This record gives sequence, structure tokens and C-alpha cells, in this order.
Amino acid sequence: QSFTFSVFSSSPSSSSSSSSSSSSAEGAMVAAHDVRTIRAGLRTVVPYVDPIALGRAFLINRRRLFLAGGNWITTDATFRLSASKSRYCDEIALHREAGLNLIRVWGGGVAERDEFYECADELGVLVLQEFWMSGDNNGRWAGNYSWPLDHNTYIANAKDTILRLRRFASLLFYDGGNELWSPPDDATVHSPPSDIDASLRSLLSRYDSERYYLSSSMDGGYNGTNMSMHDPSRALTVKDGPYGMLLPRAFFERNPGLWANLTIGFQPEIGSASAPTYGGLLRFMTIKEAEDGAPSYLNGTVGKVWEYHKYAPWTTGSYDHVRAYYSLGSGSNAFDPSASDWCAAAQLASHSQYQLLFDGFISRAFEWYAGVILWKTQSPWPSLRGFLYDWYLESSGGLRGVKSALRDAVSVAYDAKLRRLRAVNRSVRPLTEGLVTKYAWIDLKGRIVEGGEMYTKSLHIPSMSARFLCGKNSSDVLEFPRECTSVCFLRLDWPGGGRAWHWLTDSKKLGPEPDYSALGEMRRGQGGISKVTVETCTRAGLFVEVQVRIEVPAEAAEPLFYPTFPCSTRRMAGRCCRCTTVEIRMYWSSPGKSRPESSPPGGALRSAGHFDPIQSY
Repeated sequence: QSFTFSVFSSSPSSSSSSSSSSSSAEGAMVAAHDVRTIRAGLRTVVPYVDPIALGRAFLINRRRLFLAGGNWITTDATFRLSASKSRYCDEIALHREAGLNLIRVWGGGVAERDEFYECADELGVLVLQEFWMSGDNNGRWAGNYSWPLDHNTYIANAKDTILRLRRFASLLFYDGGNELWSPPDDATVHSPPSDIDASLRSLLSRYDSERYYLSSSMDGGYNGTNMSMHDPSRALTVKDGPYGMLLPRAFFERNPGLWANLTIGFQPEIGSASAPTYGGLLRFMTIKEAEDGAPSYLNGTVGKVWEYHKYAPWTTGSYDHVRAYYSLGSGSNAFDPSASDWCAAAQLASHSQYQLLFDGFISRAFEWYAGVILWKTQSPWPSLRGFLYDWYLESSGGLRGVKSALRDAVSVAYDAKLRRLRAVNRSVRPLTEGLVTKYAWIDLKGRIVEGGEMYTKSLHIPSMSARFLCGKNSSDVLEFPRECTSVCFLRLDWPGGGRAWHWLTDSKKLGPEPDYSALGEMRRGQGGISKVTVETCTRAGLFVEVQVRIEVPAEAAEPLFYPTFPCSTRRMAGRCCRCTTVEIRMYWSSPGKSRPESSPPGGALRSAGHFDPIQSY
């Protein structure tokens, strides 16, 4: 809703004849010298602690909502883009495209500008705004508990921020800062400082009384984990993290990467490694720096330029999630992947990590968790750590992985620990007819080697909850098919056009550490085989020859995979649709190369849709 405000000042009655002037009660003429129109949104929010998940939760417009968000620093480290509304809208749109509904403006950063909140309002993304403190420099681990030096100036800035932001419907709640904690054995020390914490509460009570406020994102003792020192009325969680790669099954255990005995009903930070595409990498380093500095598995080194841009290991213990995509030989035949190969594998690894992460959390919505926020979704500079899209706004495999889990309000999640499926209902209404899901195991040649259906025993699936799927005439567990000797794709389809992909190995034979080297060899061996379907609906006797050309653009860093569709014949509008399959042997051709193929008599090329789980990797 738009509102117009006018500021009037007195002016001599004899000189005022403007149509914008009006009379006051005393009869003096007044003229508007400042008119401003603003937009403000309306919605209701009720904060509470969920009685089952025991985490901070919110009823928004009287409906509970599972919060799946991302941590935000700022759009640019030197604030070059902080006046660009289009940049803010582009970034927030990428969050929404991934399926996220919350952005946490991290306490070590800024209070974001009006343009940021305008975009969040327009795109329907909620915001947690933190004030400008962090345990990294406010005494908990470094710095001083008394910071900032000038408390009065800090409080004045906080007042200005509250007055400026209170009109934005996207602003969900505030907290006092990131990972602030006070030692219990010293009554004189508090974080946030007592006067600042009290002032923030007083300012919000006076100027924005409907907005909820917490003192910190995390308490729980010096390093977290101490449940006796956690107060859900003051902090979101007792412990946040971790920030590294995890094995697939870990995401379906309580508190992935942490301790199951902790009650973490709302996780404000959990994340993993990230990498740009090879083309994205070459935007901020030379080809020589990229190739010479790429992670070496032979000598365990990484180049200085990679280190400068905050390269982080992709390992869980000794298992390397990128290395898993390549058979790199041994002994005198051992070799390291090129930077291009490494980036391609990193996209697949991050896709899988983030897909499983969010599948794991939404599968336990309001059972174990009321919310989760990824650390982090964006980077304010060209980086090799923590983002779903790079500084140049090119999306990564991580964003596609999050989108795969969160794209649909009703989805199906694969539990990598139990090897079972869960129907997840994050819509605002209950499902009253259950959910039937089709699954198909597909080998690396594109052949369906096994398939079937799963269904929910209960026809009623409440809003913001999940239920296991069961086999109709088979086991409830999805056993890895015997026909797949290495990697197998698992495709899941459910009503409404929902679809998800996973690439899996036989955990019974190989254990919890997947071996995806067959995918890497497929790429390295230039051996991808695809089929393109060409179909036409024509009058009898009319034949059209179509030439199909699949091209890898010259500016593309990576070749493309294309899908395989079965051939079928069907009728549309009373006319026969003839289907012709053209087999094209794609050789992972270099950028700028193409391979033409001519079809037999047929028609126009049909769109490939969203079949391919590894398109552009």
C-alpha cells in the first residue's frame, strides 16, 4: 500500500496562491515544501517457541512457516553497489529462485538499505536484521565486552535504523548481534552491553512494538553446546555450525555434524564449501593462476591466489568430496585434475551437499527443527568460500541443489541414511489425498533399470510436516539396483510436476563414502551419449526433415549433458504425433564446437525440459 506524507510550513497569506496550499485552524496559509510517498506492508506475526522442536518459530498471518534461509553479508565489500536497487533485487531474486524464504542480515555486516528491503517486500522474502555486534570482536572470542566505544552514538544509530525500517513488511525480527554471550561468573560484563541491550528493547517497544527482539543468535557457553546456558528467550540456538563438507547420511541425523543430544530447534548457521564455475574462476584469476594453483591431490597443495580468495578444503576426514568424482591413477600414473575438471566436480559436490542439507531439515520440520539458515548464500567479493552464486551473480551447483530441495511446496526427500523417501508438505494447507511418488533408477547410459511407486499410508499430511512413503508391493527401502555397477541416478516424480534427482552409489558395498569416479570418467573420456526426440503433428503425407544441432557456446566453460526421452506415439487435437528419436553422440566437445545431426522425416525439436540434473556442469 502507498501512503503520501506532506510537510507544511507557514507562509504569508498574501503571497500564497498555490493549489497545494491549505488553511490552518488559525486561518494562516501554509504550503507543502516536502511531499514523499512510501509503501508499507501489512501482515501479522506471532513469535513463539515450538513445543516439539523447542526452537524459535513464528505464526505469520496466523499460519506457521518453516523458515529456510540464507546468511547475507552485504552486496559488495566496498559498497560500490549499495545504491543499486536492481542489484539488490537480482540477489534477492536468486534467493527466492532457490526456494529460500528468509535472509539473515548478519551482525558482522550492516543494517541494509531501503532498496534492499523494498526488493524483499516485492519478492516476498522475510528478513532477520541483526544489529552491529559479533562475538568475534565483542569479547566472547576476541575484542572487548565494552565495545562499542561510544554507546550513545550506537544507540542513536539503532534508533534511526528502527525508524527507517519499521515500515517494511519483510522485516520479521531483530536480534542484538551474532554469537554474543556473557560469562556467568562476572556480573559486570554483558554482551550486548546491558545499557545497549536495554535501550534496544526500549526503542523497539516505543517505535516498533510488534517486532520481536532477541539479544543474540547463539549463547550456550563460551563455545556453545552448554544447554544449561541456553535461554530461548534471548538466543536462537545453543550452538551453530558446522561449516565443512559432510557425508550424505549425516544430513539425516539430528544436528548434522554436531551432537545429537543438543536441542537445536533453530539453526542460524550451517554451511559448506563453495566454488564458482571454471568461467567464473577466470573472472578473477588468470588461466595460469587457475591451472597452476588448482588443488593438488598428489602433493596436498593449493596455489597462493586460491588461498588469497579463501579456498576451503572439501573434505570430511580423509574423504575428499571433489576427488570422489575422478579416478586419478596411482604411482607413476597418478595425475591431478585440471582446474576445469576440478570446478566441474565441485559443482556436482556442492549440488549434492546442499540438496541433502535442506532435504534433511525440511524432512524434520517442526519435529526437530523450526528453521535453518545456510552459511552463507552470497559473498561480497570474488571468493572460493560460502555462496550459492558468485559475486558476478552466476549461480553455482549449490544453488541448484537448494532449489532441488525447496523449489516445490510439496516435495519428496530422499533420506540418505535410511534409504527411504519422505513426502514433505510445506504448503499452507494440509494434503488430504496422500501422495504417490514414482521412482526410477537410471544408469549412466540413460536406461531405466528399475522403477516403481511409493505412497503415504496416511491420506492426511498436515501443513509444515513430513511423512514416510511406503512401497505398495515391495520394501519401503529403496535398495540400490543390481544392474547399476557404479553410479546410478534416482529420479523421483510426484503429482503437480514435481521432480528431483539424486546420483548415488551402493552404500552397502562401498560404505558411507560415495565413489562418483564413473561420472568423472564419463566426462574425461568424451563419452556422453544422448538422444534427442523430434516430433511433429502434421497432415497425413506431409513430412519435414529437421536438422538438430547441439552446440557448446564459445564462452561456455563446461560442456553440456542432454537428456534421454523414450519414444512414444500419442494423439493431440485429433492428429497423430509421430515421434522420431535421433541418437547424438556428444563428445563433451570443447567450447565453440558443435555437432550437427539430421533427423529422419519428422518435425520440430521438442524442448528438453528440466530433465538433466547436471546440465552445464
